Amino acid sequence: MPFILHFSGYLLVSAIALSVDFGLFLALTGLMATEAVSTGIFSYSAGLILHFLLSKRFVFSDRHNKHVARLFAEYALSGVAGIALTAATMKLAIEGLSVSPVAAKLIAVGVSFVVVYLLRKTIVFAEYAR
Repeated sequence: MPFILHFSGYLLVSAIALSVDFGLFLALTGLMATEAVSTGIFSYSAGLILHFLLSKRFVFSDRHNKHVARLFAEYALSGVAGIALTAATMKLAIEGLSVSPVAAKLIAVGVSFVVVYLLRKTIVFAEYAR
């Protein structure tokens, strides 16, 4: 599959998972008046699981032969790497480049998105990995 189509599929899966994450967060905090931080963790986890399932089925469907538990663990760890990269990018952008927090977040989202996609493509869903 050409890179642009593959990357576009990943982008679409990401948008769907983010919509579920954010929608669930808004519904639970707004309608049910749940506590925001734990609800954020719950909704993020739901989005992560959905992203994994959609990625495994539609984006990386024929690229691996790993056991599903190992695959999900690597997938989740690549997400943790994305969080760490987001934090480092924001710190560098704000403190080193003197950009606003919003601009730093936008930069970090772009950097993290591309790096996590590449980690998932080349390591997590590596073709015929054992």
